[in-house]
Amino acid sequence: MDRAGLRALGRAYERSLLVFVRRPWLTLPVLVTAGVIIVSSHNALPQELTPLEDRGRLWVRSTGPEGASFDYMVNILDDLTKVVHEEIDEEIDLTMTQTPSSGIANTGFVRVFLKERGDREYSQQELAARLQRVVRAETGVRTVVAQEPSIGGRRGSGLSAQIVLQTSALSNLEEVLATFVETAGESSIFSFVNSELKFTRPEVRVAIERDKAQTLGISAADIAATLQSALSGQCFGYFLLDGKQYDVIGQLVREDRSTTTDLGAINVKTADGGVVPLDNLISTSETSWPPQLYRYNRFVSATVSGTLNPGYTLGQGIDKLQRLADEMLNDRFNTSLTGASLEFVESSNSLTYVFMLALVLIYLVLAAQFESFLDPMTIMLTVPLALAGALGALWIYDQSLNIFSQSG
Repeated sequence: MDRAGLRALGRAYERSLLVFVRRPWLTLPVLVTAGVIIVSSHNALPQELTPLEDRGRLWVRSTGPEGASFDYMVNILDDLTKVVHEEIDEEIDLTMTQTPSSGIANTGFVRVFLKERGDREYSQQELAARLQRVVRAETGVRTVVAQEPSIGGRRGSGLSAQIVLQTSALSNLEEVLATFVETAGESSIFSFVNSELKFTRPEVRVAIERDKAQTLGISAADIAATLQSALSGQCFGYFLLDGKQYDVIGQLVREDRSTTTDLGAINVKTADGGVVPLDNLISTSETSWPPQLYRYNRFVSATVSGTLNPGYTLGQGIDKLQRLADEMLNDRFNTSLTGASLEFVESSNSLTYVFMLALVLIYLVLAAQFESFLDPMTIMLTVPLALAGALGALWIYDQSLNIFSQSG
């Protein structure tokens, strides 16, 4: 700006200052207008922990059905790798495939390394959205495209809203968890909703008719030992042959242990030395059970994670999950946030206290300089104007309220 422009700006400021000096009552409507702008902009702005950074890396994570074999997952991931290359091959520098993931047999991922940003036509976020659309057509597995969060979160976990459902009994979670996940998945906010607690491991429960067993002199331990010997593949010993050691494994051949009814054909020894088929002594029922149980704050828990669709922020995802929890869960449940969701809420709350403390500190410093408790209020009244300008600018330029914009 040249000298003439600076002089014009000075004259404009002088005129506006004279207006407020002569009519001090105008200060009140200006402050009220600033307050309205602050409240309206704050409510309208999307909130998140940090905006996603283009790191040039994507994770395509897949979860197969419970009991899926290594070969099954390898074939699925090979197909996913082909789909990834067909969709965005011109933007890829390298892909890496791994299964199992985190030691769980029915999981795996394709890690996609993108070219440098200057060598790509599309951003990481745009490519992730394209991949998410095409992987939905893949059947046989549940697949989600994840982007690494800028701050916090586990590597490759992606930015997701997470809520922990806690209760005293696992049966309570079994009643509501599937419905909760399904309802959350219907929201346009999430591209993928998943729970780490899954009732997917098939189990056969054996109930012993103890009166019959006792009459024959057979204990529950005898039945358990018989089933273990027939099904567990336990090593009973070893033998040496041609200088090599071989284990002795006790187990029925696959044809004799492939269905639940095969259990009844196993014979157990009675007290008088005879044998009796187990179908005379037991009854079976098929059910499912979680492969792994989780606890949070000493309660049985399930963590529900929702991967955000493009255009939605972490704050919106957290609000949606908390509203669903209020609507669907009764007083048997408690809820807590975890992961990036907890970091987001804690950082937002702590920043509010820091801001208020900073205002008090600045006021005290100004009071000491002016030797007055009233004069610093003249300067402090500019704070609402500054906040209105900052929040209004964020809203005009379609930005989010995050730790970077809050710190600024």
